[in-house]
Amino acid sequence: MHRDTSHSATAGAIAPLRSGQDQPPTPYRSADFGSHHSLCDRRRQGPALKVALVNHISYSCPNFRQAGDWYSKVFNLEQVGLKETEVTLTFGKMGEQPHNVTAKDVPLTFIIARSIDRPQNPRTAGRPKPDAVIDHIGYTVADFNRERAKAELIAMGVKNVRDGGLYSLHMDDPFGYDVQISGLENNALTDG
Repeated sequence: MHRDTSHSATAGAIAPLRSGQDQPPTPYRSADFGSHHSLCDRRRQGPALKVALVNHISYSCPNFRQAGDWYSKVFNLEQVGLKETEVTLTFGKMGEQPHNVTAKDVPLTFIIARSIDRPQNPRTAGRPKPDAVIDHIGYTVADFNRERAKAELIAMGVKNVRDGGLYSLHMDDPFGYDVQISGLENNALTDG
């Protein structure tokens, strides 16, 4: 694999993905330029960043209050931090630890439902329209029983509840976004 060395970089920079490369950018030091062996050694050391948890999901939609109410009702999420154009919904109650976590310093994951027509954020001004989207999101439910969950969702009036394999269900939120739920036994290597 060849890296373009025509530009200078500072230590710890992330190498840009070049056309024709089949792997994501690799962290490198400027001293590593031109040395295939040092790049391979760097990969064996592990990535510079390792994701530990999902912190939050930012969900822009036509009606953030309606989304907040739906996610509260369907997933028993507490609405906190109501603002003029957004509401935060925590995965668990404030002050609780995440499911099955014993460490005291692990934060709760949360959804921020935001109005799609909120004022432009200067941080994202000029951002090009994305070519890729996240087409659905899957949540793990601690005491998941597919048939019981399916019956409860249908009784609540949730739209388009459908099987998602042996261990999961899919449904549409109020705006047609695909939401998947599964039990603890479902993961990236089992049922998708």
